[in-house]
Amino acid sequence: MNLSQKRIVVAFAALIVFVLVALAIASLGGSDNEPVTAADITTSTAPPASSTSGPIGTNSTPSTTSTTTTSSTTTSTPATSTTTTSTATTSTTATSTATTSTTVPPAEDRPQIGFVSGESFLSSRSDPVDVYVANADGSGLANLTSGYGSGWQWAWSPDGSNIAFVSHRQGAAQLYVRSLDEAEPSVVADGPDPDQPLRWSPDGSQIAFVSTQDGDSDIYVADVATRSVRNVSNDPWASSSPGWSPTGDYLAYTVRGENPETPDANIYIVPASGRDPVNATATTTAGPAGAWSPDGSRFMFVTNRDGNDEIYVADAGGRNPVRLTNSPANDRDPTWSPNGSQIAFSSGLATLSDGPSWQIVIPSRIYVMDSDGSNPHTVTDGSIDPDTDTLYSVAHADPIWSPDGSRIAFAVSVDGPGPHAGFFTAYVVNPAGNGSPVEVSNGGGAARLRWAPDGSRLAISTTGNFGIDANTVIVAADGTGTPVELSRGVGSGFAGWSTYGTYLAYMNGGVAGPGDTVFVAAPDGTSPVDITASLDGPANSAAAWRPQPPGPVG
Repeated sequence: MNLSQKRIVVAFAALIVFVLVALAIASLGGSDNEPVTAADITTSTAPPASSTSGPIGTNSTPSTTSTTTTSSTTTSTPATSTTTTSTATTSTTATSTATTSTTVPPAEDRPQIGFVSGESFLSSRSDPVDVYVANADGSGLANLTSGYGSGWQWAWSPDGSNIAFVSHRQGAAQLYVRSLDEAEPSVVADGPDPDQPLRWSPDGSQIAFVSTQDGDSDIYVADVATRSVRNVSNDPWASSSPGWSPTGDYLAYTVRGENPETPDANIYIVPASGRDPVNATATTTAGPAGAWSPDGSRFMFVTNRDGNDEIYVADAGGRNPVRLTNSPANDRDPTWSPNGSQIAFSSGLATLSDGPSWQIVIPSRIYVMDSDGSNPHTVTDGSIDPDTDTLYSVAHADPIWSPDGSRIAFAVSVDGPGPHAGFFTAYVVNPAGNGSPVEVSNGGGAARLRWAPDGSRLAISTTGNFGIDANTVIVAADGTGTPVELSRGVGSGFAGWSTYGTYLAYMNGGVAGPGDTVFVAAPDGTSPVDITASLDGPANSAAAWRPQPPGPVG
């Protein structure tokens, strides 16, 4: 086998693991519009909880709002976790002494994490995995779907007392809910699409899901108590990726197929009762993005209805849109500040120069404006812009607010052919724009940034080169100390903090191929525990912290 063939084999193996780690459909996440990533480890929130408490790949921390096509938001939680230095050494191996049980201890003040384990996504089984839960130290491991099996999509209820999952136990796909206080789950609805996310309403009384039971792919809502089900989209197009508004009054979802000759997609918003859906974005892009404000009163989105990408804000139902930006550049990646008073976004335009190389025309920058579009200002001062003679394009993207709104983390990536392709650096900056950005990490590939709940650290997961050298590191938010690498290799990454930041969960794949594991470590990266060590399944993924109630933790 020559070198080129070996590279193809390695890349294919990486692709298999990536599909395994990022299965299903997710719209979102600020960075992942299109099918929602079911395998990301998500950050849990204290009630009133976000509808994103399931394994859906949000970039939010407990005090931030994610910009996604499903437009789910999270609410603030007390930053009560203690901090330690980030200079600790990293352990590369860990074992778990957990044993499987049939009972689940209450969450109390001990964080618990759920995940799926079983066969790979290549399995021919309808329900190739089971949903498990364990304490953060690996103890108390319990199979929540024993005898039923599950697909890759599952979700915690906002209060952490139930899980929702899809099973084919009786032949056709059915939506089940299991209370952790009961031994057996119950059927809530028929016909859910097992590859689409399950979304609990903020109050935990309803579940939104996707089904083709009426012929087209539509959005349905099931009442958990009464088992009544209603079709809320009821259109002839392909609807997917539902998400609740923070108030539970509306649902947003992605629609494709309105123009069968293009890959265009739009975000529709419909009252939870299911009448008069509104095309909020009216765009012609393949990956629309939008998010409700933290209080649920406004819906922000990006559209190219004016010729290039601009940022708009509408009312909660998607009506009465107001244009906030007006630039010849593309304005993207908008994200609400935790209190909803400001919006951070990226703005820039890179074009192809004469010849084979990319060259900067207008460097992309991070901006902040008030939520009504007033007082826009750049927060990147030009100190990290390369010389305009450099032969690559630079994009400042994906601004993420710290939980208290005092800082913004963002990624700088390099695209196009040449020696710097794929380069990535993470920075933290003051949203007032009166200071220089502080470099906190650099590496390869695209990345996801996640603030610790107390704002002291960032967990950074990079995709690497085709996922082969993906990794997760913990860095101090002020740029001091040495980054602590937690994992590296195929399938690594996808980190998420527990509610109060007392633990960090992350994926660790390794270069050997499929066989992902879920690790939990202290917030400084020490004492990692493989909570999947006692399980036989090669695929362990779709991890999500169990939502915890407010109050002291530790």
